[in-house]
Amino acid sequence: MRRRRDGVVVIRVAGQVDWTTGPVLRELLTAAVSGSSLVTVVDLSDVDFIDCYGIGLIIAARNTALARGGSLRVDGLNGEPERVFEVLGLRPSLTTWSGNGEGGRDVRELQPARRAA
Repeated sequence: MRRRRDGVVVIRVAGQVDWTTGPVLRELLTAAVSGSSLVTVVDLSDVDFIDCYGIGLIIAARNTALARGGSLRVDGLNGEPERVFEVLGLRPSLTTWSGNGEGGRDVRELQPARRAA
């Protein structure tokens, strides 16, 4: 976890996110969204697998951040993790965030997909 000068917390995740690695991610997410930072970015560009446990951790952290007046964004969705977000209806909408190479390319905020009526 890295806190930038502008107060943004960037959590870079690599490899697999599942029930075996999730507890470490939960600790990092909890520390980030419970602290003084208003913006937390989870960089998943080096993640090749994420299961529902990992997705649940991110959603719970986002809810906590929102309740505290902050935000949690996901950066670097690609490959299998991006497909998992799509299948679960968590199609991210593009947001703007100036990351200057610090987990800031293609930043997306988690939002439930809108279903056609």
